[in-house]
Amino acid sequence: MGKNIANLVTRHSQKSPHKCAITDGKTEITYGVWEAASNRFAGKLIEMGCQKGDRVVVLASKQTILMVGILGIFKAGCIHVPLDQKMPVNRLNKIITEIIPSVILTDQELLHLVRENVSKEVKIVLIEQLHPLITDSTVEEKDILPQIESEDIAYCIYTSGSTGDPKGVLIKHGSVIDFFEGTREFYDVDEDSRCVSFSPFHFDASVMDILFPLYQGAWLYLYSDVVLHELLFEVIKNNSVTHFAAFGSMLGLIAQTKEFHDVILKELKTILTGADVPDIKVIQKWLGKGENIKIINGYGPTEGTCACAAYIIRDRDPNRRELYPIGKPLKNAKLYLVDQHNQEIYDPEIPGELLIGGTHVMAGYWNREQENKERLVEFKGIICYKTGDICKYLADGNLFFLGRNDNEVNVGGYRINLNGIKQVINRLHWVENSEVVTIESKYGEKMLAAALMLANETSKYSALKQVKEHLNQELPQYMVPRQIVVMEKFPQLSSGKTDRKTLSSLLERELLASKAD
Repeated sequence: MGKNIANLVTRHSQKSPHKCAITDGKTEITYGVWEAASNRFAGKLIEMGCQKGDRVVVLASKQTILMVGILGIFKAGCIHVPLDQKMPVNRLNKIITEIIPSVILTDQELLHLVRENVSKEVKIVLIEQLHPLITDSTVEEKDILPQIESEDIAYCIYTSGSTGDPKGVLIKHGSVIDFFEGTREFYDVDEDSRCVSFSPFHFDASVMDILFPLYQGAWLYLYSDVVLHELLFEVIKNNSVTHFAAFGSMLGLIAQTKEFHDVILKELKTILTGADVPDIKVIQKWLGKGENIKIINGYGPTEGTCACAAYIIRDRDPNRRELYPIGKPLKNAKLYLVDQHNQEIYDPEIPGELLIGGTHVMAGYWNREQENKERLVEFKGIICYKTGDICKYLADGNLFFLGRNDNEVNVGGYRINLNGIKQVINRLHWVENSEVVTIESKYGEKMLAAALMLANETSKYSALKQVKEHLNQELPQYMVPRQIVVMEKFPQLSSGKTDRKTLSSLLERELLASKAD
């Protein structure tokens, strides 16, 4: 049997069966009960006809009982496909039609949505049906579970695509375990740690802030209602949390709350951040919340198994002006910088595209042969993923992120292809052209904004109303621009191309003006 996450917590279930593994504030489960219940669910999936490699879609709210289902999916050798329960129906249909699941695991609230949009051949399991697997010890654990190999696919996480259509990233069992082994060298979670998860299951950061702490035998609080940032801080404080992960903008919003300034977090040891460039002032504020807090700036796209590089920040320096680097590769990842001629760059301060090699690299995109050819390339005799990220080496050997070579950005912890949003807008026949950019609110929050040029005599009011409805139907909420304006023409560079920098400034001023009215 190869390295796999089917045995994620087997050793902890044997060593500390009565220790609490997971709680969501309402329900908790021990390592021993979780292992046994997930074995039973894996057996149920196999009895239902599931085979190794079959896809199981999970469409449900974040809760303790759901972890029985997820671990059971891994144990059955199936591919875990977590989906955003708030995604538009059109997008959900596209994914389910493409992935062809054998089973959908959902809850009572979403049952009508699932039944209306999937074929009768797809079996449906309700979250509520998992409870007897925990409470009834007479339900047998099956001896028919398959052998899971390192090369078997563990999960498929959907990201935004360049055409506006979602694309599924396939990650192998062995890649996850190698990621864990590299992560434990800098993210010091152990059996005494108290962790909290803020990430939704359909976001690849959940591998880091849900699966990794449990792999290490920690206590984990699943927090699902990420709405009020005051509540996030309360969860950290009231549960004596020692470790948590949060993308940079979330750290910034929490740091703006009144209670943040009044409280010292004596138990807090380590914060893991990433997905967007961390704000220096925010990092310094968090470092001041305890005596020996360290913050890890992690880097890595979904295609590189969550993270493949890290930089540890320990020193408080209120006068710092330089952005933090993304660090050096994890032990099982290989990172290369190449120039436009695909020649490797070794010297500092020379920008190039970052390639990811090693066992972290995805198996590929689901049913995307052309994109696999474009993104997965051979370099130095191994398969590497072309990130599209432009980086440089610093004099000390750390990597520094400079930007993107395409139209992809990080907003709210999500990697979003702006061209994909633009294409969805341009499908409307009365839109002559559109541009999608990022802007910042007066609080420093990064958000998406769109500008439209209308064809013919289309009403401005009607256009704004219709484009918002169209985007809400076609895209997940995190891809819908918060600011949408109509313009007669876009600012241009001397080359005739849209001046995106000036456009962003105009839309920022428009946002501030609308808030002031």
